[in-house]
Amino acid sequence: MSNFTNSPLISLTRLSPNRNAPRNQPIDRITIHHFAGNSTIEGVSGWLADAVRQASYNYGIGSDGRIVQIVEERNRSWASSSPANDHRAVVIGVANDTLAPNWTVSDTAFEKLIDLCVDICQRNNIPGFFYDGTSKGSLTRHNMFSNQVCPGPFLQSRFPEICELVNARLGNPPNIPASEFPLDEENILRMVDLGVIASPDFWRGVSSVEWLNDLLINAGRAGYLDQGIDNGIADLETALRVLEGVGVMGSPAYWRYQARNSDVRFLEQLIINMANRARYDGSITQKPIANVTADELDILHRIVWAEARGEDVKGQILVVNVIMNRVKSTQFRHANTIREVVFAPNQFEPTRNGAFERAVPTQQNKEAVRLALQGEDHSRGALFFDSAVNSWARQKRQHLFDHGNHSFFA
Repeated sequence: MSNFTNSPLISLTRLSPNRNAPRNQPIDRITIHHFAGNSTIEGVSGWLADAVRQASYNYGIGSDGRIVQIVEERNRSWASSSPANDHRAVVIGVANDTLAPNWTVSDTAFEKLIDLCVDICQRNNIPGFFYDGTSKGSLTRHNMFSNQVCPGPFLQSRFPEICELVNARLGNPPNIPASEFPLDEENILRMVDLGVIASPDFWRGVSSVEWLNDLLINAGRAGYLDQGIDNGIADLETALRVLEGVGVMGSPAYWRYQARNSDVRFLEQLIINMANRARYDGSITQKPIANVTADELDILHRIVWAEARGEDVKGQILVVNVIMNRVKSTQFRHANTIREVVFAPNQFEPTRNGAFERAVPTQQNKEAVRLALQGEDHSRGALFFDSAVNSWARQKRQHLFDHGNHSFFA
């Protein structure tokens, strides 16, 4: 049960009016943001003290390691675009000592973040962190609830480490829910040795896919996988064909469904990693992609990152689908190539606001482009998409469907 006390680690208190008082749930989680800049704690607390901003954190940490309290723990901060999360979370913002694309934080700030997380857990009787990459855990990220980069690639990549460091300091294991279909520790470690799994703590918490442990057993059998092999496979369909071909799986349709529809976020990448370690004779090859130039491929990678980096793979594929639909459509007479479509005047906002140039496409972005160019199409012929509630497309075009944060129109 939460005590609703405040941290003794603070160097400054500057309370923001941007909060709900009191919060309506006990504290059982921590949510991490970044400043998106290297502001001092005086600067960020002053900025968030303005009621016009409509935003706040409970705490902010500067690059020098000093901590400011912006909203008391008994109150809910306005931070994550999710009232349900923020009523349960203490929200911490951390200054960046470098900017895009990595948004790194200083060692001093990171160490103070661990100190503050331990303090919050101890005072609010949170026994430990559980992080599985979804919003179900007791450690959450801003970009779980909003189409944002926040907390940035650097901090996000260190979430498993944050869990380990905090749990070690607390001296208690995290309160991981009982597994319906638990993964055997021996199988997890075998996949680590083979280079299939890089974050064993994540997979220890996965419990919702019925045959996943059997898949690990099959993949771990002698001669099936080899740590020294890298087949260069980047898409799910090729991975499924390879694993079926070497006898690791007998039901690729089941795994295709689970990879696309379960709440296990990295299952598709796990399957691809397995296929890259599989011993096969090379007879199973990747499907050829559409005839696009290297320049066009780069454009697609960047625009997917800029428009849909917070979306799932299907949401990213849909962006490419719309672009390719426009290339083929007679409605866009002066935009007959990928470049002409993407850079058409007043069409794709990232080409005007600088996001396209700043893009750092991820492997998932590239895989989404590959799948779309291989023919995976969920668009129902859509020619427009938008996230705005009162967009021009919503007023003038036929609404087809919604996916993630986007609406799609004919």
